[in-house]
Amino acid sequence: MSAIRKRINSTGRKRIPRDRISVTRLPVKPDEPLRAVATVRLRDRQELGAYLVQLLEPLGPVKLSADRSLWTWLALYWFDPICPPLAGGRKPDKSYRYVLSTDYRHYYRHLVRSPWQLVRDHGDNAKFLLLPPQDQPYPLRRHGEILEQLGGRQSALRSQPLIAEANRLYASRLTGRPRKGVSDNGRGSVRRLALVLRQIDLTFDVERMGMDN
Repeated sequence: MSAIRKRINSTGRKRIPRDRISVTRLPVKPDEPLRAVATVRLRDRQELGAYLVQLLEPLGPVKLSADRSLWTWLALYWFDPICPPLAGGRKPDKSYRYVLSTDYRHYYRHLVRSPWQLVRDHGDNAKFLLLPPQDQPYPLRRHGEILEQLGGRQSALRSQPLIAEANRLYASRLTGRPRKGVSDNGRGSVRRLALVLRQIDLTFDVERMGMDN
């Protein structure tokens, strides 16, 4: 993994040659479904998550969830859209965006695994976590402020009732995107919800709670 980090930080404007990315350590053989990623074009992180859920469904989520080789390989394979070679060169983010971290504080920040997990767990209700309020260049590279606020509470991200309710509160009914201003500091914002969840976590199991509780 250290060699991959060095490669990420030294790519500059160069494109990573996909034919040199090894698949020998993946949980599937090269001639199995992962070869399909060569031709897919994805418009946003919701589409990325939905595509991966369908592609990887035969392998089973338990086996895949913590597979660092798989998620790091996929991040390298899609490195151009998640870390694009701009006019001034690439500007890689923290390595945990591309190399799946074992640290719970960074686990949810992986740019490929998080869309898969959120769409797998929440379907269309995950859209407000994965999309910006409006279209932006290179949408696969953007983690999202709402996901950053809620992601530190893994019990919240796994709770289907809670995410469904947050989607109702914070997402546009027309587009599914987050409403303007919901990631600010004001009353009723996602930041306030994250603070409330931190307090509730001390007493209740958020993952098992229904919204009527």
